[in-house]
Amino acid sequence: MEEEKKNLSTAALIVGIVAVLLSLRYILLGLITGIVGIVISVNARKNEPAGNNMATAGMICSIVATVIAGIRFLALIAFTMILGAGLALL
Repeated sequence: MEEEKKNLSTAALIVGIVAVLLSLRYILLGLITGIVGIVISVNARKNEPAGNNMATAGMICSIVATVIAGIRFLALIAFTMILGAGLALL
């Protein structure tokens, strides 16, 4: 029996996990790798039915990473605006 190929699904899972780790420390890198992970996961789910579970797990990790990075980015903008408004009062 021939081994089923799951290369794209494995890549989607690895990129998703790396995206979560990066989004906790680096906002922009987490956002970029999260989006890349979502794209890879969608392609893996279409082209590799054997690795559907890994592709789904990679997609979930990538979505979580994108949401974390997006929230951190919005919080950074809000903090910068508040700080700027406070400095304008001085």
